[in-house]
Formats: sequence, C-alpha cells, structure tokens
Amino acid sequence: MSYHSDRFIDRSLVIYRNDQLCAVFPANESDMGIFSHQGLTFGGVLCRETETFDGLEEIVSLVVDFYRKMGFKMLYVKLMPSFFDAHILNIQHLIWTNLGRINSYSEKTMSIDYKNFRIHKSKLKRFRKYQTFGFEIVKTTDFQIFWNSVLIPRLKSKHSVDPVHSLDEIQRLANQFPENILQYCIFKEGRMLAGITLFVNDGIVKSQYGATSDAGEACYALDFLFISLIQQYDSLGFRYFDMGSVRSDYSSGINQGLWKQKQEFGCSEYILPHFEFQL
Repeated sequence: MSYHSDRFIDRSLVIYRNDQLCAVFPANESDMGIFSHQGLTFGGVLCRETETFDGLEEIVSLVVDFYRKMGFKMLYVKLMPSFFDAHILNIQHLIWTNLGRINSYSEKTMSIDYKNFRIHKSKLKRFRKYQTFGFEIVKTTDFQIFWNSVLIPRLKSKHSVDPVHSLDEIQRLANQFPENILQYCIFKEGRMLAGITLFVNDGIVKSQYGATSDAGEACYALDFLFISLIQQYDSLGFRYFDMGSVRSDYSSGINQGLWKQKQEFGCSEYILPHFEFQL
C-alpha cells in the first residue's frame, strides 16, 4: 500500500498469537474515525482460512479494543465479497454483526461464477459478428497508451473524474506485481479502441478498469474485449471473473445501466457488507 501512503494516515494492525503472525487489519485514520482501509477495494480482518470462529472472534475483539483505547470514536469496516473465501467471510460477518452494528449497508458487486454463468445471447451474437472485423487484442506491460488515450479522457468526459490510480502508480504496481496486474488493449488497423486492466490472483480475476473511445463504442470494442477475456480465463480454469461494484456515481443506489450490462456478461450479484461502530 506504500504507493499511496501520502494520501492516508495509516493505522493498520498486525496481530500475533504466540509470536506467530495470524492476521492483519489494513486501516487508516480520518476525522477521529478508523476506516477499513479507504485505499483498498476490500478489507476487514485478513487471516488464514484455517482460523476458527473463536480465534477470529478474539482477533476482532482485540482490533476493536485497540482503537477504542487509542481514543478513536468510530470504526468503519468493509468486508470482501463471499466468493473470495465464503467460510471465513461468513464467520467474520456474523462476528461483526454480533458486535452491534449501526448504519450498516451492503454494497452490490457483480461477478461471474464460472461454474454457473451464461452470457446473454444478444452479446454473443454481436461478438460472433465482430470476430471477422479485424480486431487485434494485445497484452502489454505499458499502461501509458490506455491511460492517456482512452481511460483518462473517457472518465473526464463521462463522469468528470480521474482514475483512482495515476499512470505512475499503476505502472509502479504492475512492475512490482507483473503476474498479477495485466493490461489488455484492443486495436483496429493500429488504432486503439478500448482497454481493460486486470488484477489477477488465486483463481480470481478482477476487472479494475475498462474503457473505450468513441470510435470503439461505435463498434462494441469493449464488449468484444470483455467477452474474449471472460472466455480466456474460463479456459484457464479460473473460478470467478469479478466486474466490480454497480453503485451509482450520483446517489447511494444502483446504476441500473451498469447492473444490466454486467448481468448480460453473465454476472451474478454478491454482497459487499459495510459496518459502522461507535467506539
């Protein structure tokens, strides 16, 4: 997390049992509250999959007591969606619930379960149509062309925002984790039309960024690239293809257009629980 350490006051914890590391709790401080780290997509207590209910309950109690004794007033926790490790996450969900949550809510994330998914027939029909269009899909270690030519302009024009990661940050992370952070781009006659940035680990692939140019939108280049990658990771034996949140940019509700699009790619809904505690 050091690449964005200047943005956060870090209050992360490491928890030991009998001198052995057993868990970590990534967190930052903001306005006298502790947040399950705002610089990370997912959070909560991270531990071994063999951790017992009693052991995890003890860890959570230690975390809460530590921040309370430091004088913090609130604790905000976000968990991972259940497909990462359903057993541990179900236990953790129950433990945090038993502590007495207030103002909690559940965010929806969309993911393909490769054991049970179906891409909508209209998307597959269009995909087959464009297979002879002359698209070229390229895997690259250079993030600059996608960031500067497609992603930044698209986010600016559509939502007036910048990518969460700057070009320097994503390039630095990819250099540190070359097997886990991947960039795919799609071209037509040498012209870049769209791209998708993937975070890949342990049988799960997450599409962190996906964007298209106006020219790419006209020929459904991003859809073509998504389906190509969905099929590719299915053939490689992956378990899930996570396409991320469907939260609206303009309210606390769901972006219905985004929800429908991801559902048509074969995604199912998963819950990303959030908890808020008064310390």
